[in-house]
Amino acid sequence: MSSENDDSQPLINKVVAFDFTETGRGNAVTEDVRRGDVLLEIPLSRCFSLESAQKSEMLTKAMAKAAAAAAGTRFTPTHDQYMAMFILLEQNLGKQSSHYEHILSIPKAYDLPLFWSEEERQRSLLFGTTTYAETLALDEEVIQDYELLKHHLGEDFFREQNITMDRFKWVRATLWSRQCDLLRPAPETTRLRVLIPEFDMFNHSSKVPLGSSHKLNYSRGLVTAFATANVPKGEQAYISYGSGEASSSKLLLWYGFAPLNEGENPFEQLDVTLTSQCSADRAECLKQALFASAQVYLRKIDSEWEEQKKRVVDENDKNEESMKYEGDAYLPMVVNVLHAPNDGESGEFIVRHSLPENNPLTSSLLAYARVQFLTEQDCRNPEIVARMLNSCSKLPPSMPTTTSSSSLPYDEYIMDDANEVGALATTVSLLESIRKNQPWSETPEESERLAQDDSNPDFHARCAARVRGVEKRIVEKASTEARRRLHFAIQACLRKSFSIRDGFCGHCDVCKQSGCPWVHVLAQNDGAVQSKTSRSSRVAISGIEDMLPLRAHLQVLNVCFLWMTGHVRTSEQVNDDSSEPEVKSAELLARAKSHEKTWPMREDDPMNERSVLACDSLDALAAQGLDGSNGEPNAHNGEEGEMLLPDAYNRILRNWSSRLFSQLTTSHIFSLSDANAIAQESSALRKRHALSVPTSEALAEINKYSPVLEMCCGSGLWSRRLHEIGCDVTSYTSSLFDDDVRDVRWFDSTMTCEDEKAVVVAETLARHKTLVLMWIDKGGEGNRGLDMVQCYEGDTLILVGEWSDRTYGSYVSFLPESGASFSKPFQKYVDENFSLVNEVPVGNWPMYDASLRVWKRREPFRPKTP
Repeated sequence: MSSENDDSQPLINKVVAFDFTETGRGNAVTEDVRRGDVLLEIPLSRCFSLESAQKSEMLTKAMAKAAAAAAGTRFTPTHDQYMAMFILLEQNLGKQSSHYEHILSIPKAYDLPLFWSEEERQRSLLFGTTTYAETLALDEEVIQDYELLKHHLGEDFFREQNITMDRFKWVRATLWSRQCDLLRPAPETTRLRVLIPEFDMFNHSSKVPLGSSHKLNYSRGLVTAFATANVPKGEQAYISYGSGEASSSKLLLWYGFAPLNEGENPFEQLDVTLTSQCSADRAECLKQALFASAQVYLRKIDSEWEEQKKRVVDENDKNEESMKYEGDAYLPMVVNVLHAPNDGESGEFIVRHSLPENNPLTSSLLAYARVQFLTEQDCRNPEIVARMLNSCSKLPPSMPTTTSSSSLPYDEYIMDDANEVGALATTVSLLESIRKNQPWSETPEESERLAQDDSNPDFHARCAARVRGVEKRIVEKASTEARRRLHFAIQACLRKSFSIRDGFCGHCDVCKQSGCPWVHVLAQNDGAVQSKTSRSSRVAISGIEDMLPLRAHLQVLNVCFLWMTGHVRTSEQVNDDSSEPEVKSAELLARAKSHEKTWPMREDDPMNERSVLACDSLDALAAQGLDGSNGEPNAHNGEEGEMLLPDAYNRILRNWSSRLFSQLTTSHIFSLSDANAIAQESSALRKRHALSVPTSEALAEINKYSPVLEMCCGSGLWSRRLHEIGCDVTSYTSSLFDDDVRDVRWFDSTMTCEDEKAVVVAETLARHKTLVLMWIDKGGEGNRGLDMVQCYEGDTLILVGEWSDRTYGSYVSFLPESGASFSKPFQKYVDENFSLVNEVPVGNWPMYDASLRVWKRREPFRPKTP
């Protein structure tokens, strides 16, 4: 580096320090400048640097003495510790210091969160942000550094130089808020950290492109600042403080402000620190995967930046000189390994992920989750590790915005389906945990409004609000993207699993009798699927059971059972095989689908809305704890601790779905024995609890027509739930028809009758009760329901069950074509004499599609003449 320019004054200076209303002290230009003009040139010799600090005779002697006295304890001061002591010693020299004028220009106090009282931090609602956590860490760091230096340099030295805790805290704040990192050119490309006179008066603007405002002219030994915009005389010129310090949280932490009046800040990011205990093999795999993912991610950003730069440069202003000041790519420190075990050792692995708001689900975070999802045996397998590193070195394809998109080259950037689903599920869980731990309740939009409120004189509170809003927004964006990728991973796995055709039979006696053309394939692979139980269990417990909405779990179960019957096929298969009309297949797939984001086959679903409402309602009801495990008293025949609907339904359905789907991720086929067990469990639960699951909307709809008479109430669960919300309900069962559920009664007031028609007439005529019938005709056969509805003289009829226009029976041979709830004559009579006025969702067990329907009589009932 040349030293020919070691002058005491700037070579070029077109700025002067000035106090601005909005930003405080900054640099104003002394003449009109245009973008690209040199504003300031400062020789490195005038700067505070480690090189100049190491030339201080007093400090070097003190440090050498401390190092000699620290035999066996190894005392090596850090860059900032050395610099802090140097500045304090130069300050003590007064006018004798070559840095005297520079020291005079440094602020005497700072308004960083480090200097706020704890009461002020709490009052401003900074608590819970990363700024708050890092402020506490900095406070502790200052104390530790002060005590360390005092111990090694000696109390006498500190007393002689008047180095107090207050002064030390001030100088550390000076370094944090005013140092500048410069990059030495290739081949050295190392960082030079300096404190630059006059230059350190520049304020930051998020509108300044990174890398455009200042550079190191290493050959001349100069720091050069450029105008990044056309600035009239007397106005303020800005610089960018750098990619790692340009987010609102970092600006507040290091500089004491947030960009409140600049609109969007393109450099917002959230730091997430993760700690885990790692074996030596996993730690090594993590380091390699994180490095590979960070490299590919930064190359992507760099490429996008160059493309954007070419688009935005004004054609009339495009010349070689001006292009120099467009700035460099925004290259955030996306991942930083803070601590790792030594090579070949196990121990604590600490890594900080920086999640930029413009792309918060970084490849590095995904790489971390993928490696963590490996088993210890996987981490020792060179082939698996190689596949993992290969996946981490590739960027994922853009996720489709709709499920109608053609299949993407998904397998090229993942290790396997099980690892990807598990990794994404745990990532979603992690982000949701971060979101729940953010203690403030306002939305990001509300936080931003608080930050923009110019009428609020509390600047600290406004800055804290800006940080809160940004951090919550980033977590929500990252969580949304992680969920979207998880849904896509589920789509890809289901599509892959259910697109196979090898082994499809359907014509032999075994297949015909079982109604499953895949019975041979399932039986043949059952053992192999079961042998991978430990791996599939890792997927099942990764979080998908609680993470996915209930409607997604119901969809997975329906698709699995429909595939077993030979009815789930992709559009390509439908076109290739004319044995089943495409329209029929499309209708079936639309009915099976209950969650668009995870549906693997088609986009359209005209009947999706009701299923979504039903499952969302059941999720909400389950959260209320309406079950035996949360303190609700069981009916007299219930087993101790037995959960009732809806919570039992929610938990069981999620468990079934997770069990089958986790097997699909590892084997692309599921266990026949597990599928049969689920079918048997479903049958037993329908009999013991209810054939349709009550939702809050369905119960509220029935309550509108109170008092009601429920005939053939089965176990009485619906009557119990109606009674709990204040509905006047009378319920009857029959010993003749309800043998399946005679062993349990969930509603103690249920009565038993022998003549159901007589009860209907007596109850409805005398008390004007609405008739409620649920799944009245077992298997959709018989005249039980017809007999009762024909003698009912009321105006309103409420039916819960399947109807001919909504049932899988049209496609699946083992289910009634017109539904399993009401016979064809019953449905015909109701259609002819009543009008449908409302339909409300209910919960369904796999392969059933019931709803609650309210019917109004078309004409007044005319009793038959005796």
